[in-house]
Amino acid sequence: MARILYIDLLKAFAIFCVILGHTIAWTLAGDAYHESKLFIFIYSFHMPLFVTLSGWFFGKSLEQTPLHFLKTRSQQLLLPAFSFFSLFFIIYNGVLAPILGIEPAPYLQTILGGDMWFLKYLFVMSLICYTLKKGLRRDWLVLVAILILFSVTRTGIFRLLPY
Repeated sequence: MARILYIDLLKAFAIFCVILGHTIAWTLAGDAYHESKLFIFIYSFHMPLFVTLSGWFFGKSLEQTPLHFLKTRSQQLLLPAFSFFSLFFIIYNGVLAPILGIEPAPYLQTILGGDMWFLKYLFVMSLICYTLKKGLRRDWLVLVAILILFSVTRTGIFRLLPY
């Protein structure tokens, strides 16, 4: 499949927004970034943009067998997330924490939450959507099921995930 330029440009724009948003958050003292108009603007759309772009071509995934889908998604999403986590964990706990005299990062909290949370979130969401679409087969039933899952965000399935 040929690359679609405007999709690639939207991805680049979304990545730039993530970097800019994090830069604002890390450079302003305390919680002052919550008052930044640019920060508020960026955070109003950048993650929904990522989710939308990620789901744009999801229909092609439905042609895969469940095992192939799981393998592909694991390679695309979990492998980069856990590779980055492993590198971060080794450098932070093995080098930075002893040199700087800071607490080591807790393993489980760091692997489940922390950096690269979006890739783990996207993996879980894609499994849910794939399972619903394959199992329910009717778009309106899938939509109802997803709305029910999202409606219990504060008390249900999404509360179990630390991100």
